Amino acid sequence: MRKSHLFLTVVLFFTCIFAEIPPEIPDSPLGLIYFPCNFQNLGPSYENFWKALSNILEMHGYNVAPAQQTRGGPPGTPGPLLPDLLFYLNDGSRGYICIYTHGIIQNGIGWLSVEFYLTENEAEQRAQELAQEYNAWGDVGFSQTPEGSWAVVVSSRFLQNNVNNLLPHSVVFIDACHSASLLGNPSILDAFLNIGAQVGFGWITAVGGARVQAPISIFYRMGGANYNGPLEPVIQDELRNKSAMEAEIEYMCDLLTCQGNQDMKMYNSPRIVGLEIKQAGKLVYQYHFDQQSYYPYEWEYPGDLSGCPKNPATVGNYILEFQILFSSPMDPNKAHIAIMPEQGNFAIPVNGNFGKCIFNNDWFIGACDFSEWQGGENAIVSVDAEDAFEGDINAKLDINGDGNSDGTDTNHKFKVELPPQVIFTDPSDGASEVDVYKNITITFNKEMDQSSVNSGTVQFSPALVGGFLISRRGEGNRWV
Repeated sequence: MRKSHLFLTVVLFFTCIFAEIPPEIPDSPLGLIYFPCNFQNLGPSYENFWKALSNILEMHGYNVAPAQQTRGGPPGTPGPLLPDLLFYLNDGSRGYICIYTHGIIQNGIGWLSVEFYLTENEAEQRAQELAQEYNAWGDVGFSQTPEGSWAVVVSSRFLQNNVNNLLPHSVVFIDACHSASLLGNPSILDAFLNIGAQVGFGWITAVGGARVQAPISIFYRMGGANYNGPLEPVIQDELRNKSAMEAEIEYMCDLLTCQGNQDMKMYNSPRIVGLEIKQAGKLVYQYHFDQQSYYPYEWEYPGDLSGCPKNPATVGNYILEFQILFSSPMDPNKAHIAIMPEQGNFAIPVNGNFGKCIFNNDWFIGACDFSEWQGGENAIVSVDAEDAFEGDINAKLDINGDGNSDGTDTNHKFKVELPPQVIFTDPSDGASEVDVYKNITITFNKEMDQSSVNSGTVQFSPALVGGFLISRRGEGNRWV
């Protein structure tokens, strides 16, 4: 193959592990950003974009493979290899795959750079090894890059022949020059659509290095936001979720094309992605606010909540403090949050304000007075809220991960430590003709602290003459 110039590639996918999938929604929590070159050769802007895309994916619940497994190291050290890429593409669980590399049109088809080397001899030898290993002598070659290194390249035919396990609900972004060129038959984008991707983005010709922001911008726009580069991600809220085609149009670049299911969107309805309750420094409830786990992917919501209740809330003068993180910018005027019992109409409103974590008004911080709780030992957090997308018919919360707009979320529950109650007295209250020497027995519904039971806390009417002595019976809840 003659020397050619290639440009960086990115591929994005979404795949599902659940039985029922609403149409035109990405459906897998696993992501991949594949970068076979190294940042040192390409400059800091590439690393900035890499980190920005990784961060936004993870905040939205996409578990991205570790960077050290998917990009090259210092100059002179090998990056990920072709078998690594094929492994990720064939494991059938990658919902979002982004591959930064180079691309060209050669002999009427598209070619993708998959490995990088410092010398021509290294690249040529590796290309021969791979051609023999995969029996693909006409579909593996090598080419020099604009940075001066050498790349092993594979054709779109090679990808079609060696990737066979992509799930159908997937979004693909191929950020490479000529990745969607009409001169390629098939192009690299054609190859990914042919092997199962639902929608794809690619470049129809050669583009400059600044276009590495495109995958981030498209992702933000499909998620209901905007991206202003060139180096640092600055999010501007938009008023609606965008389809793949809407995102491509608003990116405003004639060199970028969107093919496949152009109506595909990121998500239909907002949902709770984090909820934390504290009281006097004590952790009462924690759902994905530990800064260690990924926020829940949409189809996994709400998931296993058994470990979320931590310490019971205490009925008294200590307020409950709340943090709630949503997946979308919310309308503060349409948010109603309260604490309710499992039965009955009693409710304590939670008052607070919205702030910004990822988007404006996606983070609620509030509190409520818990001294008047009357609802028993189990409390429910009731969240009735709508997103801020203008004209969104799916503005209400998704409460079960099906992508639909359901209504009030009551998934999150915590325990309450109730104050003790008197459940029995002998003699009974109001009894007459009682022997003045009779022992008075008081039984509580829980064990009591002996130091708290005294003449100041237990009072009689009329008052006892000469005071009284107290002794504990049984398990500590019965006093004489």
